[in-house]
Amino acid sequence: MTKAVVFILIILLPFYGIAQNIEIDSIAIKSFSSKDYEAALYNFSVCEDENGVIYIANENGVLEYDGSEWKLIPINDFSAVVTLKYSKDGRIYVGGTDEFGFLERSLSGQFEYNSLRNLVEKTKKLGEVWQIRMLGNDIYFQTYSAIIRYDGELIHDLPIVNSWLLPINNQMHFSSYDKGIFRMEKDSLISINQNFKLKDDAPFKMLPGPNGEKLLLTEYNGTFLFDTINYSIIPWNVAANELMKEYGLYDGLVWDDSTYFFNTSTGGVMWVSKEGELLRRLTRKEGLSSNYMRESFRDSRGNIWLPNDGADYLTFQNIRDTTKMSTILRYVEVNDSSYHVNAISGQLKLKESNNSLVLHYATPGYDKADLEYSYYLEGSEGQWSSWNHDISKEYIGLKNQDYTFHVKSRLANGRVSEPASLDFVIPTLWYQSFWSYFFGIIILIVIVWVGVLLRMSHLEKLNTRLEEIILERTKELITQKEELRSANEELVVVNSELDNFVYRSSHDLVAPLKSLSGLISIAKDEKNESTLQDYFGMMDTSISKLEVFIKSILEYSSNAKAEVEQSSINLHNLIDDIVEDLKYFEQSERVTLNRNFKKSTCLTSDLKRCKIVLSNIIANAVKYHNFQQDEPCINMSVLQNKGYVEISIEDNGQGIDSSRVDKIFDMFYRASHSSHGSGLGLYIVKDTMHKLGGKISVQSTLGKGTTFTLKFPNN
Repeated sequence: MTKAVVFILIILLPFYGIAQNIEIDSIAIKSFSSKDYEAALYNFSVCEDENGVIYIANENGVLEYDGSEWKLIPINDFSAVVTLKYSKDGRIYVGGTDEFGFLERSLSGQFEYNSLRNLVEKTKKLGEVWQIRMLGNDIYFQTYSAIIRYDGELIHDLPIVNSWLLPINNQMHFSSYDKGIFRMEKDSLISINQNFKLKDDAPFKMLPGPNGEKLLLTEYNGTFLFDTINYSIIPWNVAANELMKEYGLYDGLVWDDSTYFFNTSTGGVMWVSKEGELLRRLTRKEGLSSNYMRESFRDSRGNIWLPNDGADYLTFQNIRDTTKMSTILRYVEVNDSSYHVNAISGQLKLKESNNSLVLHYATPGYDKADLEYSYYLEGSEGQWSSWNHDISKEYIGLKNQDYTFHVKSRLANGRVSEPASLDFVIPTLWYQSFWSYFFGIIILIVIVWVGVLLRMSHLEKLNTRLEEIILERTKELITQKEELRSANEELVVVNSELDNFVYRSSHDLVAPLKSLSGLISIAKDEKNESTLQDYFGMMDTSISKLEVFIKSILEYSSNAKAEVEQSSINLHNLIDDIVEDLKYFEQSERVTLNRNFKKSTCLTSDLKRCKIVLSNIIANAVKYHNFQQDEPCINMSVLQNKGYVEISIEDNGQGIDSSRVDKIFDMFYRASHSSHGSGLGLYIVKDTMHKLGGKISVQSTLGKGTTFTLKFPNN
């Protein structure tokens, strides 16, 4: 832990005998930085629980310090805590930026944050909660924009702003900027002194006065004497009051019967007698972390905590420490579990044996560097250990029995603390007891006997099962024989189709080649250039037929072998590509393609296969159109549903005779005598749709037109 300890030994002239009542001639300043407590630099407020554990409001949450270890307790994602107050029920009430609530230990002993902000309208901006006061069962939270009273269940939003809280005679009073002093009765404000008005200032704290009255503290106007009987207020006209105005009084506390302790905005801290004389002032020059001290807190040992850019801890060397010195057990680690001692009632019953047990302890109010510890484990060790500086003790592999752990601490001057103790038990597991062995042997005998009986029964069942298996195998052989026969029949059909495919393919491949060969022979002897051009045109037609047929075969082969590759397809762009390919078709420019869908319409499928399907159907619609009519057209529409996309392609062309519609998807089938294609186009379309997991259907009327409906899965 990084710390700066400055011992300031100051020999001063007598301050009119005041040194007899206050021993401030020897002060130790211990400074804690953010490196020590591993949180944000700045701290705001301090409180202490009944065990002497210190809690500090930090920009990252609440710091917990037991003299040995620092721990950060976050609230709302490590947001800042500006003020805090410990209550007798074990809660720590906190206030932050537009946030307030309380920390409370869970059943496991860990602090959990409970926000009360949700009980106030979200639209109401609270700003920073600067002050918390307790009166009876009520908790008051102060901000400049509101004061909120929490009665343990409900929130009461009090109608007062720019005010500080002053509990007086079991009633809550309010000092308001430029308005005076008010008393609260049943959440209503009653003015008790409107003459006491301070512009941009108000009393923020009240201390016992020097002569039985009360002493009011303000930041810019110093201190005032307050008579709680007639509510009169007059300035405390003493020399130190002017000094407090100059440095900006920020907080204070009663040091002893004759002395006050004040902290300021710019002048460090000071001790002032109840006669108003300055006894002593400490600043950054004497070892404080800062001259700006927002709040001060005096702990149960009489020492002072000063939160600032870190935290200063003032201890007084010449004051005899008569406070109770107690060592406490903080928490116990068992393997991967942690038990907070505050949550343990009675004996700690562990759930495991052969465990690693680590006990953590501290002596709140004293720094671990000033302490030594001694311990012993009743039930295992016979005596106290030698003194050491460890703040935890680990035990491994303890036997199954009851134990009591004792620990105490000692200062360098020989003073020993009251010891702390914890009872715990490492249980004897059920399988380690005598009766578990006895019943284990009995059970083993029964298991062997039952095992023999079961074995005999099992053999009988095996024989029966063997007979059943033989019967099942016989049935399976018969079934396999029938399946083989069916497969052979299907193979015969497939072979027949293959023979037909080879025969038709050979014919359709050879016919253009023979035509081309004949035209070449004739052209060799032709001298007329015009006739030669006709022959070349016929040759080009034969080559085109051959190209179309070979393309169909390649599409058929590609569809059968290539894997489906899914991608997002823009239908409008795909149709543009198809139209570009078909623009050289005879009279294609006369056919109007109407797209009844948005340009952004997309389909998730295989791009190449989708193009094969749509290109074949649109090409057929162009080639076999009725060009005798006035407006040849193709209408294309898209319907998108959950899980599939339906594309409809409708033309007003020649149409197909109803007796031929069912055959148009057969291999090499031509539905029209005017058809010059290979007869593979629609066969490939149907085969491709099957590969894509889709469906195709057709409706046609001879002389009126044809409609193809394609249903694509859309994943």
